[in-house]
Amino acid sequence: KNEPSAITGSIDNDPLAYLTKTGSFAHSEKEDFTLAASLVKNAASQLPNLRTLGINGNIFHNAGATIVQELAYSLSVISDYMDLLSGENLKPETIAKSIQFNLAVGPVYFMEIAKIRAARLLFAKLIRSWGVKDENALKAFIHCTTSKWNQAIYDPYVNMLRSTTESMSAALGGCDSLT
Repeated sequence: KNEPSAITGSIDNDPLAYLTKTGSFAHSEKEDFTLAASLVKNAASQLPNLRTLGINGNIFHNAGATIVQELAYSLSVISDYMDLLSGENLKPETIAKSIQFNLAVGPVYFMEIAKIRAARLLFAKLIRSWGVKDENALKAFIHCTTSKWNQAIYDPYVNMLRSTTESMSAALGGCDSLT
């Protein structure tokens, strides 16, 4: 079928992650958020299963944040997007449905499982606080990547074991996709 609703995927547009990594916006704050709002509006009307906002908690993790810090910073970024994009005449439901939550999975097996489960719960609570009642908008789409900071330079076999354990944590935690 060539129906727009059959297209799924994501565009990792995250102006706040770019700001976090580089210290400046790609163009300007206004231009970056106008583009983000435009992507969300167009995708919502034409490609309803395409996620256009990436919330990159993995940059916090790979910079040394703890599990709690990674979740807290990621949720604060979501809150900022909800605030900034609702000012662009977007409904909170539309914004929430366009979010892909990107988290890194580290070596602390059971805590990483708990982090992913907590991320779903906290995402729903945050979105609900914006008055959203649509159950589909309250469901976080979580993409996980294995951690980068704990990879050894000279021992690929250890890296394979670490990545396997991290991937298992992500799978058991209930991630929707994994790299």
